[in-house]
Amino acid sequence: MLFLARTTAESVGNQNGWALISRRIQRNLDVMPTEIDSHTGDCGVHHTQPESLVELLGNNYRVIAHKPAIVQVFKGQTVSWSWGEVIRAALELAARFESLGLCRGDLLVHVGKHSADFVVVDIACLLSGIVHVALHSSDTVLRLGDQVRWLSPQGFLVSGLGTPLEPFVNRCAQKSVILDMRPEARNRPTFGGLRRCVHSIGNLVSGTLLSKDSVALAEHNLHRATNACDPDAPSTVILSSGTSGEARGIVHSQRSLLRNAQACDAVFLESDNDLRLSWLPMSHAFGRIGDLYTAMIRGGCLGIVPDRREVLDAAKIVKPTVILGVPVFFDRLAQACCSGKIPSLAQSLGGCVRVCVSGGASLKRGTQEVFMSRGVPLVEGYGLTEAGPVVTLSSPRVWRAGKVGKAVTGVELTLTPDGELLVRTPSRALAIIEPPVRFSRSTNPSELFPPLPTTVTDNHTTAIDQAIVSNKTQKSDQGVRLLADGWLATGDTATIDSDGFVEITGRLSDMITLSSGVKIAPSVVEACLSEDPLVAQVCVLGQGLSHPIAIIVPEPSEVRKAIREMGLVVTSRKAVLKHPRVLRWLARRIRRVQHSLSPSWRVSHAVLESRAFSPQRLEVTESMKLRRTVIAKKCESFLIAAASNRTVPRMVAVERRWRARVPASVNHAHGAVAVIWHGDLNRAEFSHAGECVLDPPRNGIQSITQAARIVIEQMRSIGTLYDETGKLSCDAETLIGQTGLWGLSVKESYSGCGASWSELISVITHMASVEPTVAGMLSVHCSIGAVSAIDEFGSQQQKVRWLPELARGEPLSIFAATEPQAGCDLGQVASSLVPHEDHWLLSGKKIFITGARAGRLVKVLVRHCEKAAVVLIRLPSSDTKQCRLFEYGLHPLRRTHNRGIEFHDFRVEQNDLLVAPGGDGMKIVWHGLDRGRITLAAQAAGTLRMVLASAVEFSKRRCTWGAPIASRQLVQGRFGRIAAAIVGCDSLATWAARCIDSVGSAELEAITAKITASDALRMAANEAMKVHGGRSFLQGHPLGDSLHDLFAAGIYEGESDLLGLAFMKVLARSHPLASIAPSLSKGRRLAAWLRWRCERATASMTDRSENTIVDKRLRAHARLARRQLGFLAVKFDRQLRLYGRKLAEKQMESLSLSEEIRAWLSVLATSHVADAITEPSVADAADCFCRDAAARAMGKRLTSGDLVAFAALGEMVVNGHFTPLLQTRCVSSQTHFDDVCHSTDHTIV
Repeated sequence: MLFLARTTAESVGNQNGWALISRRIQRNLDVMPTEIDSHTGDCGVHHTQPESLVELLGNNYRVIAHKPAIVQVFKGQTVSWSWGEVIRAALELAARFESLGLCRGDLLVHVGKHSADFVVVDIACLLSGIVHVALHSSDTVLRLGDQVRWLSPQGFLVSGLGTPLEPFVNRCAQKSVILDMRPEARNRPTFGGLRRCVHSIGNLVSGTLLSKDSVALAEHNLHRATNACDPDAPSTVILSSGTSGEARGIVHSQRSLLRNAQACDAVFLESDNDLRLSWLPMSHAFGRIGDLYTAMIRGGCLGIVPDRREVLDAAKIVKPTVILGVPVFFDRLAQACCSGKIPSLAQSLGGCVRVCVSGGASLKRGTQEVFMSRGVPLVEGYGLTEAGPVVTLSSPRVWRAGKVGKAVTGVELTLTPDGELLVRTPSRALAIIEPPVRFSRSTNPSELFPPLPTTVTDNHTTAIDQAIVSNKTQKSDQGVRLLADGWLATGDTATIDSDGFVEITGRLSDMITLSSGVKIAPSVVEACLSEDPLVAQVCVLGQGLSHPIAIIVPEPSEVRKAIREMGLVVTSRKAVLKHPRVLRWLARRIRRVQHSLSPSWRVSHAVLESRAFSPQRLEVTESMKLRRTVIAKKCESFLIAAASNRTVPRMVAVERRWRARVPASVNHAHGAVAVIWHGDLNRAEFSHAGECVLDPPRNGIQSITQAARIVIEQMRSIGTLYDETGKLSCDAETLIGQTGLWGLSVKESYSGCGASWSELISVITHMASVEPTVAGMLSVHCSIGAVSAIDEFGSQQQKVRWLPELARGEPLSIFAATEPQAGCDLGQVASSLVPHEDHWLLSGKKIFITGARAGRLVKVLVRHCEKAAVVLIRLPSSDTKQCRLFEYGLHPLRRTHNRGIEFHDFRVEQNDLLVAPGGDGMKIVWHGLDRGRITLAAQAAGTLRMVLASAVEFSKRRCTWGAPIASRQLVQGRFGRIAAAIVGCDSLATWAARCIDSVGSAELEAITAKITASDALRMAANEAMKVHGGRSFLQGHPLGDSLHDLFAAGIYEGESDLLGLAFMKVLARSHPLASIAPSLSKGRRLAAWLRWRCERATASMTDRSENTIVDKRLRAHARLARRQLGFLAVKFDRQLRLYGRKLAEKQMESLSLSEEIRAWLSVLATSHVADAITEPSVADAADCFCRDAAARAMGKRLTSGDLVAFAALGEMVVNGHFTPLLQTRCVSSQTHFDDVCHSTDHTIV
């Protein structure tokens, strides 16, 4: 077991300090027990295993001498070396070190580019016992100078073409040996006025033949080096900057490095023929262990790429089998694959890759999914330099998404109560060297590099003694600290599952405490936001704020694509990042992607950063870990603005601000009325409906939905979902009710979920694509059934009595209105209540009641005191003389009970009467029907997904003339029409539900949604039938058996044409002049009319509310729809003034005008809602829907461009890129498409 020593920089910053550190480390090692071998568990040296990297090379040299070791690719040219050549060159270099006075244990700082020279220098240091400190030349000269200065090495070496030497000469101590290994090396006696000798040692030369004598000599020298090597002595110092911004030196021995490399080799089962693409700097622990030392275990080959820009070109040349990289590298490849820039990921990486390994930071799940789906395994690992560095590792055989693997051999893991990950490993570092000061960035060289001490006293030894950590907790800036019994506290928070897989969730030091006291892990939020392809880099800040904010570096390709879609003309990058439309687009993307987070964890503001976070500006480490303190300081102005809830350029508010519900009586001009009569899109709720889709149902509602879905699928799999008659079974209703599904719309105070209507229709759409019968019952229960009626019109006693039971589904509720002689004309209802003593008696007959079965709670429309009234009746458990259910044949709704009910002097208690304002029971009926029409549109959206998925699946199997019919443009055009209808139904249902949530009513919006949805179902049935062909008429075919359900939607909740006339009647009642008293003089009435016409014309010319739409196509559709509605409002006003009350008789003209108005309303709703989703496939479908609706409204045929757009959308559907279809898992093809819509009857206003 090794001690972890932490030493101050002053002890290193002189010529004798490093020697004192080495002696102190060795003195502690001498008193420690011998390491317990991880394989045998016995104390003592395991003689069958090498104890050092030098011994490993000596044991394997004769086997690997002629095997390829390095293939270096630069500018398309390759140079290769064998292991024999590399080791012999390293032996010669080690001898040169000795001749120049460098001794075992001395520090050698090596600055260079990633190249084969690094391998030679590192092996030479291993052979000679010199402590190798590697620095990559890509870092700034200023930072490199800092590090050379405080390390004060005994030797300094520079390698690589173009690597500067002069800036570092004066940073080295006077007695340091300076070596030049660059190709252009030559002696230069003076630098900067100081006379210094620079020793030129050349670089590695390829092609040297290895004779038997040379092999034997090298083997002899390796054995000599092995005998002189101390496996536990300091071997290398790896500079790790963590997230603090200042590098620290992590001291490792050869034993710890070897053990860690062997553990990695065991995970991957390395092959002797493996070729690792080495492009990560070997100055970092990840590249050193993962590439070089792991390759040394079995004599594998390294494909070294000095220029990172040539990685893909090099991969095609050397054809690697293993590739290590940081997440940003794999993110770029995944984005290129998704955009089509890389047609074949495997071929772009050479075609031979068996595994890619990501480390250094968290990997996006989406990136991993892209790699796995394209046959290139991508796994994660986790480590820290102080621990070897590799701690956990996944392999293509054993991996889990989002996990960093299991602990490698010899490593133990545990968690503290607060979730911090603790590691105990045989590869722990010997010491940690801290820099002497935090250098301020000044231009004064004397301030940047303070003078070094010229002497060393015993005080340094005392300082080192104090830095040695033994069984005490001492915390560094990075949070890494040593605990008792050898446990290393990582500072990272994690979870470990039952199988040992580790998931890193954040860092303790990064935890943000909000003003509310809530603590959040920014890494979790960043991982969530990074799943959006828009986000290239993100840093979450917010200490002390009410909500966190996100500093986002956008992906340039995504921004350019968005600019084209928006139709923007910009002159600079800064102008793009400040543009309101771009910021609005960003806010919507962030809102959509962070919905899985807890509300308190969601970012409230986002800032677009023009430049990527860079190691050169100290914003990230070399492994791309964020340095939050640096970024927070640079973004201080944004933090101040967020604290005061205001925005500044490049900053946008992300969170949604709910608008308080405004009663319709206070603000009657809302929704469709506002946009038609007043030209006011703001009060039309289109934008608010668009915002609703960005926030999915709350977590509790999602959990209930998922639980109900699981119950349905389990019961379907065991055959208990339906009873022996083929109807939804009682057991299914009970088990589904136990999940809480039936209580979604019941308020929480009555044991429900309190779902808004926006949330409810989302659940109904989802359930309709899983099990339409359940979706239908949920719709009936929550809309036209008793739940919404009791919630709105019930007394407190009725609410307490019924709502808790309805929330459990005990009982479910239904609606009874239609009678044999009273369908559309509800005024002809004959069922009546007759007073009898202290109660009433009900007599009458009701038909077409969906869900009618014993025990239900029925909302019944009756006549009472010559007026319409609504009463609540609990059906008995079996038929009686007073109440009985009767059957009749019905083509649709074969999976639900649709029956009639006959009452004869059935007792009704007086407290079962629902009382509406004014005593008009029809208000209760209209209230439920409006909501029922909205849920019908939501169900239609789910059913259309089922129809489309089934047709696409069949078209891929069905081949004609040697090709699947899915490849035909005609078939793709049909799919495009159905896909467009899905987005249209989604948008209209969302808009209508939002109107109910905001103002409590949505009569015109519900009619528009219902008619559009029923037309869409009829169209989809026709198009799908053409795809399936004659098979759809076979008995048992899902589509053929469900045709009645698809067509019957036009009758449910009111026949579509009659609803169109009702639409015009409601619109006429909402005319701005309808409230003017008839007693006013003609002059005053004319003045009021002229005022309205002027205001309407002004609104048409000045209102630009559609500019909030980002997509330029949808923005153009919305602008045209707004203008057309202005013309139609004037046209309807003219008809009202011309015909007056006689306009009701001109039904054909009114219906035609109604169709035009509803078409343009659907265009406005779809443009706003689809645009807010910010999904390209949804925008394309919305564009097609708007094209079709506009053509119908203007009486035109679709143009060739329109038809091509539909075909392109259909091709997207066939290729699996239509998001609404991907988000819905449809039921088995054996499941019938019946019970598409719920309906109680053929009721019409």
